[in-house]
Amino acid sequence: MTPDVRCYITQQSTHRDLRIKRASSTKSKKKRVDKRKLKLMQHAVLAKREKILREGLYQTGLGLEDGYTEA
Repeated sequence: MTPDVRCYITQQSTHRDLRIKRASSTKSKKKRVDKRKLKLMQHAVLAKREKILREGLYQTGLGLEDGYTEA
């Protein structure tokens, strides 16, 4: 093995080990969970908006005989 290849493999191994160590730390795990929760909340808000647009807005007394009148 040439010295250049050995140096490259060593650097890649070191980088991989540090990345795995950093990803398994408590701080990184909390950051990942918070990021995931934020994305889920954003997705839920968008889904709710799309559902409202698709089905129409909810209005009180809708469907009753004389329950709802436009003001």
